[in-house]
Amino acid sequence: LLLGLAMLFITKSVVQDESGSAQLRSGAGTRLFGSIMAVLVLIIWVAASIGGASMELSNVVTAFAGTMMILIFFLGAASIGMSTLKDKMAQSDRMKHHMEVTMVNPWLDAFAIMAFGIFIPIFLAVSYVNQLTRKYLSFTKELSEEERNLTFTKLTHSFLSILNRWNAQQVMVKIILACFIYFVVQVG
Repeated sequence: LLLGLAMLFITKSVVQDESGSAQLRSGAGTRLFGSIMAVLVLIIWVAASIGGASMELSNVVTAFAGTMMILIFFLGAASIGMSTLKDKMAQSDRMKHHMEVTMVNPWLDAFAIMAFGIFIPIFLAVSYVNQLTRKYLSFTKELSEEERNLTFTKLTHSFLSILNRWNAQQVMVKIILACFIYFVVQVG
């Protein structure tokens, strides 16, 4: 039923214009999509509440709802087209506001560190080896004088400059609070 509603949203939100190309229409379809996602999150919450009765049933319901979320996202992106979706999001004032707010949100920074922090040393090590290879082997990428003086690749330096702009104290406090909340919820 939910997959059918998702497909209905996708077909109703894509219309054909005079030139024959697909255009994305927002409005009721977007609200329907949000409602479907909210129902799927509610299903996951219900699965967590029945976990005491039967963990197997809880795991099946959670896996089903999570798979449906991923499937709905990919079906929507495939039907609408990523370029059309990006253009619509770039034109949306609401999306611009949300992006401005999220760029300075220490909670998102904390969750990013918790989820991907383990990969940062690996990323730095690979970048360092990549930069050394570029510097000392003649058959690799040509480097400008500015890039030749860098310890890591230029991409890694831009990533590190973004991390440098974060308020590290606030991010660490948010990580500790999130871990504390997780501990309280899991242990009880």
